[in-house]
Amino acid sequence: MSMERESGARIQVPSRDAIEAADGKAFVAIIGSQEQVDKAAQLIQEVVDAPPVRSGPQVNIAGHKFSDKDALWTHCKQMVEALGDEAQLTGENAFFAFAMLAHHPECTAKMGDGLQAIRWGTNPEFPDTKCFLAMRKDGTEAGFSYRKCIDSAFNNISRRGEKRQREEHTTKFQPGLVVTVSGLPNEVGFRELKEHFGNCGNIKFADCRNGEGSLRFEDAAAAAKAVEVKELAGAAVSVKLLEGEAETEYWGRVHAAQHVANDRSRHGKGGKGKSWGKGKGKRRW
Repeated sequence: MSMERESGARIQVPSRDAIEAADGKAFVAIIGSQEQVDKAAQLIQEVVDAPPVRSGPQVNIAGHKFSDKDALWTHCKQMVEALGDEAQLTGENAFFAFAMLAHHPECTAKMGDGLQAIRWGTNPEFPDTKCFLAMRKDGTEAGFSYRKCIDSAFNNISRRGEKRQREEHTTKFQPGLVVTVSGLPNEVGFRELKEHFGNCGNIKFADCRNGEGSLRFEDAAAAAKAVEVKELAGAAVSVKLLEGEAETEYWGRVHAAQHVANDRSRHGKGGKGKSWGKGKGKRRW
């Protein structure tokens, strides 16, 4: 036992049957010098006083795992406090807020015809309070409470937790991994795009349609190398690193798609014969 090695004392613990026969009470014998006994008793007391280890299901928000509502609430509270009174979210904060919105019970209505960004500011319905604001592409905004997102996320996981716990796949936001490619010949599809840029590094995702493509690499060095490519299949191409709001929106779409895939998996939808599609112009997540 590690306690015996650390204290130098011999520690004798009764069997499980003996503990159950004594109504859960365990009488531990500690043998050694007074100093060794005191040290062993201290180590045992630390184990007894330690909080229980949580083994239940966790909520995965943009790659961050939370085992209870309080932990997620604290994370959100710290994030908005750092933002101040009014601020448009960028980078990892924006990706996290997109992921939170995906758990809102009225997510579809809040997003409208498309989401451009998310900001933190005054709630239009309750001017004395602050909230996240979904900035739609049509110029309108919709406020949403992160408390509702938290409740919904944990209510969903608690309903399925007793049946089956499964690790959900959610890619964590990392800047500098995504490039766009323009000027692609019509004959270039997903496979050709991935094969050509595979020389730059490991590609996690590729998309190609209507002469435009995008690639997400495993590391930033590979993405930077891809930017140097000037020609593909005999045609001049322009490769640019995705940055700013465009990068934030891209990662928001990634997480939204993964959230749908996780939801399909949780409810047993899909399976053999189901896929995101094959051939040119189809997305591979």
